[in-house]
Amino acid sequence: MKKINNLKINRKVLKKATPYVLVAGISFAGFTALHESPFKRELVKTPELTKIEYDSDGYERKSKSYEKKDSGNSNKATYKGVWQKDNDGKYRRTIVEYDLKDNVSEDSVKKIVTSDNASYDLDMISKDKETYKEEKDELTENDQKIKPYVTATLYEENEANYIMKEESKRRLASKLGAFILLNISVDYFIFYEQEESKKYVKKNKDK
Repeated sequence: MKKINNLKINRKVLKKATPYVLVAGISFAGFTALHESPFKRELVKTPELTKIEYDSDGYERKSKSYEKKDSGNSNKATYKGVWQKDNDGKYRRTIVEYDLKDNVSEDSVKKIVTSDNASYDLDMISKDKETYKEEKDELTENDQKIKPYVTATLYEENEANYIMKEESKRRLASKLGAFILLNISVDYFIFYEQEESKKYVKKNKDK
């Protein structure tokens, strides 16, 4: 009798757990089919990334790497104004950090960086900016000679030239987080439907 009862309990547990197991299996199969396994670092296509740097003095430098283009290596520019003495006796200059548009061209940035209207022209090719003040009590002789100065950094991807590179731990963590969140969401929906079904059956029995 005890074995029969245990068998009935095991069947109930298995019946209740089956939908959750299926959800986990299907979601894992889906992630794997997309080469996005949440439990191991996949090899991902990583295009050649060219970093191009310019400044007001005509400096230009290019370097190549195989890093994924993201917010950490987006197109940016910095404008530094001249030092000016304020009424409180302190010296201040304006610094503006520009988040440049993704489709901005090398030629346009190169011209703007060395132009006299750099601060105005940078507004035209930027999608966001942040302005703040740098402050000093005294200026050195070199500080007094400083003119408005601009630096810019662009990043360009070459999809034709790439390597297969192991994805970052951060990307793996993001995939695992998405996998867990997906399963929790679907499991909650299943649990909710099961509870509602129980309430409906009980309500009809009591009639």
